[in-house]
Amino acid sequence: MHNWRRHPTIMAGVLLPMLLALWYTATDFIPYLAISAPKYDVLYLTNYADNAPNTLHVEVVDSHLVATFIGDNFGYGWPQLFRFHSATGVVEEIPIMPPKNLPIKRPNQGLANDAHVPVIIPPLQSLRLDTSSAAPDGYIFKKGDNTADIFSLWDDSDKGFAYIYHGAKEVLIPPPAGNGQPRPKFLGWIIP
Repeated sequence: MHNWRRHPTIMAGVLLPMLLALWYTATDFIPYLAISAPKYDVLYLTNYADNAPNTLHVEVVDSHLVATFIGDNFGYGWPQLFRFHSATGVVEEIPIMPPKNLPIKRPNQGLANDAHVPVIIPPLQSLRLDTSSAAPDGYIFKKGDNTADIFSLWDDSDKGFAYIYHGAKEVLIPPPAGNGQPRPKFLGWIIP
């Protein structure tokens, strides 16, 4: 039973890899525990093309979301607005109702500035947004890669859509239901 004393090289060959594995695990896990959970919710859009005409123009002005109907968008679809509740991990879709009784005009048909109609989104009227890349608690919103590589076979996290991260801590944002891989457009952090 005490033959290991006669073979220190074998014991070192067995124990050193185990100690290295424990060290690497500890260096990943301890910083993860030291970072607090995210406190700020994220507001983002899908079905929104930055470099193409959109049915809806969305921007943040004076810490508030402003949406304007501008006409047909060549089949890109009506944008979808989502709020990611960082404390619970729940994604909530906030409906954006198109204005009624408006003639649809394509932007290249000379849509006049007076044809831009404000779109009211009641759940967002009282919310303030911070458009900084980092939230006040240090978390950062990042779009997923939408790429697969050989190492993704062993990676249990799916970074195909989006996530928020701070140091070693990542919180995945699940993609909306449906087909395809939509790209999120970050709008801001919801400030209480």
